[in-house]
Amino acid sequence: MFSLPICPHCKETALYTEAFLSKNKKKYSCKNCGEIVSVTIKESVFKFLWIIQLFAILIFMASILFTGSVCLLGIIAIIFIFMIFYIFSPFFVTFSNSSSKKSGFARRNVKRRLQKKEFGRDTEKEIYSN
Repeated sequence: MFSLPICPHCKETALYTEAFLSKNKKKYSCKNCGEIVSVTIKESVFKFLWIIQLFAILIFMASILFTGSVCLLGIIAIIFIFMIFYIFSPFFVTFSNSSSKKSGFARRNVKRRLQKKEFGRDTEKEIYSN
């Protein structure tokens, strides 16, 4: 159930930090093959978040019920629960094929060809008449 995202092109598993940083982005560039992939969040994360929220509400209600007011320990417990969810959030990220079919290598070659054409001998000069 809990696994880090895998690149659909090279089948390389992303590192925890890469998955953590890419969860808020739409695109991710694989460090192994250079391909650009789409980042999506699994739908099971919302079920997990509902469980976490209900658990936090129960802790909050219990802390008010037993102490008669808002207890600092109850607030710390709620923060701790949400921190655990935040730590596990990269395991709910998935990578899928991007809409663009060109690989990173192909995009670099196209960019180089355009630069050569613009700055090389094949430059087309425009003649302006006064």
